[in-house]
Parts: sequence; structure tokens; C-alpha cells
Amino acid sequence: MSRLRLKWVLWLAATALVWQPLTAVAAPTWHVRLRTNPEYDGQFIWSFTTSDSGTNQVAIENMAANGATLSGVDYQGGPVSGDIFWTGLPADSSTLGGDGELNELSVLLQPLGTEFSCDLTLTETPSSALKPMPQLAFYFLTKPGGADSLAFRTPTADPYGSNALFAIDISGAPGGDLYVFAPMVLVPPDTLLLDAVTLNSPTPVMAGDRIRMRALTSIPSTGDVRLQFDIPSPGGHVRLAVFDIGGRRVATLVDAARAPGQYMETWAAHSTTNLPSAPGMYVARLEFSGQALAQRIVLVQ
Repeated sequence: MSRLRLKWVLWLAATALVWQPLTAVAAPTWHVRLRTNPEYDGQFIWSFTTSDSGTNQVAIENMAANGATLSGVDYQGGPVSGDIFWTGLPADSSTLGGDGELNELSVLLQPLGTEFSCDLTLTETPSSALKPMPQLAFYFLTKPGGADSLAFRTPTADPYGSNALFAIDISGAPGGDLYVFAPMVLVPPDTLLLDAVTLNSPTPVMAGDRIRMRALTSIPSTGDVRLQFDIPSPGGHVRLAVFDIGGRRVATLVDAARAPGQYMETWAAHSTTNLPSAPGMYVARLEFSGQALAQRIVLVQ
């Protein structure tokens, strides 16, 4: 079984019984930044899995790579269109559709250059009841000089074993449910970063499953926000914090060891100095065993 087909099967098994409300919401943007090695060749893969044909799509904007040479563009499923085919890099806007169960866009750079970046915006229509969430996953493969073939740049902390650097579930929440796996890190509020520092960080102990988090309060919220989260085996140190749109931490809800199980914390919509938080967008970030899960929270008056 291929790597991507195995990932699809595992994802189906994990999410097949999750009920999804049929509510479309705004679609914020996530910013991807990778510091790369110009002595390598590299390939970036966006893999979009969905059970609702034609309902959602992924916009890949401002794709750029310093000092890189675009060697090839390929896709599966789709449809795929945009500047990556017509102008190469930089590519202002390209779109990956979801007409098949597995839809992929891959970009091959020979050489890789020193930095790769893009911005991602997903449409926000969740699947119907009892269908798995649509999901976008991102992979980075490299080939050092003298190597025969491309391989994953480094193993990641994704417990599904697919070595995804991040994945975004279209859950109905603003921006979806963003999973980030070490060595990639989430820099609040909206940047996904991979560089020499994160690559050289210690490899965390692999958890038995992905962490989960959901808001039990309707979003947008006018007051307290209740967050329920699941910690998989074997348990360990957990951090749950809330950040404002400027990336400033406004509340720490958990910073302690937790056994496997389900927990609930309440953010009282106040800052660390106990002042009421202003209306606007915030990000709740749950961290555990090399995984980070981010969900956006909207406060209104």
C-alpha cells in the first residue's frame, strides 16, 4: 500500500464517525515558511483528501523560493490550475480542487534554494453527517547531492506515521483544525515555520494518536469559551494557551503533566492581567509530544 493511500485509510478510520455541522464560515489564511538547503533538490507535496467531490478547494498563494529552479509540476485528481503552471515561481495564485478522494499537487525544485514560502486558504464547508473531514496535508522531501532518490527531509511527530509536517482539517471552525508536527512549529497566530533551529530540536516521544480539541462554546462567542481536549497515550506535559492576532499570549490555561484522557478548560475571555479581551480573532494552541493543534476563536460584543 502506498504512503498516501495508507494515510487516507488511517484518516478515514480516525474520523469516520465524527458528525459535522453543515455550516460554512470565513476562511482565514495560514502562512508557511521553510528555510532550505541550496545544496539539495527538493519536492513539496500538498495532499487534499475529501469525501465530498467538488465541495472544497485549496488556494495556494504567494508561492516563492529564493535561489531555486523549478524543475517540474505534477498533480493527481484535482482539478489544479493557476500561475504555477503558467508563470512558474513566484506564483501568485494556484488552486487545488477536490473532485477526487485523493488530490495532490507536487512541485519539484532542482536546486532547492534557501527559502520556500506560500500562503494557504481553504474553503470552509464541512462534510455532511458521518463523513470524514476533508483534510489538507503537507510533505517535504529532499535529495542531497549524490543521493539516488527523494526521501523525507526528517521524520515528523505525526502519530499516523505519514511524516506530514502539518495537516488542516476542514471542521467548520474558522481556519479549520490546524495540526503541526515537529520539527515544524506553529508561531502564533498563523505562521508555520521550519528552519535549522527546529530541525535540530530533540525528537519527541511519538504519541499513540493525534491530540483533539473542540470548542464547546458557540463561535463567535460573547464571553467565556470552553475548550475540551483529548490527550492520547502515554500522556505527558501539556500546554494550552490563547494568543491574540498579534501573536501575544493572553492566557495560559494548562502548563502541566496530564494522564491520557479527556479534559476541559475555560478561557474567561480575559488577559493574563485579568482585563477583558477585546472583540476579534484569537488562537488557542494545544501542545503535546511534538504536536501542536491550533483553533481560531472569534470574540464579539
